[in-house]
Amino acid sequence: MLFALPWPDTTPPTIGIEVSPRDGTNVPIGDVVSATVTVSGADSIIPTVLLLTPARRTGRTAVTSNQSSPFLFSYMIKPDDLGPITFAASVKDAAGNEATGELLTDLFASNVRTITGDGVCIRVVMTHT
Repeated sequence: MLFALPWPDTTPPTIGIEVSPRDGTNVPIGDVVSATVTVSGADSIIPTVLLLTPARRTGRTAVTSNQSSPFLFSYMIKPDDLGPITFAASVKDAAGNEATGELLTDLFASNVRTITGDGVCIRVVMTHT
């Protein structure tokens, strides 16, 4: 009697990234940027999403409360997040196959803080010494 062993899963999951606000936006300190990450082939595994800027190539981790795809990640811009924003996402399925994706956006993290109060909008430029 012959037994057929299942073939190992070698197919990586797929991953897609969309961002908000849309490209071309200047994102001041304190504003939130969001990434919607869609994953297939890695059921109920939450991907890791990083926000990268030239000033911080190690990345900042974006957070989600979603437990299934699509995942909505958000991140608040900090004073040292300067320059064009790239979102990088990765996920591994149960068999250990990994998918990665990177989306370079036209979003720009700036050192400008927007303060609103009494119906007045004030833009404050932050300087680093």
